[in-house]
Amino acid sequence: MPGFFYFRLMKKSNKELIVSLDEEQKVELLLAFEENLNEDNLLTHEEVKTQHKRWLEYPLK
Repeated sequence: MPGFFYFRLMKKSNKELIVSLDEEQKVELLLAFEENLNEDNLLTHEEVKTQHKRWLEYPLK
């Protein structure tokens, strides 16, 4: 069942993304978006930096 996000994506995109997804992928996309609305599921900037420190260092090691 498409939600607000789905319709916004259809309006903003050239529609190729949504059209190329099968029903399972559309459901996963909407679920990911809904999970993102729950702040308990979000990481702080510091957590992301710590998790990806290896790739953020220059020069790459």
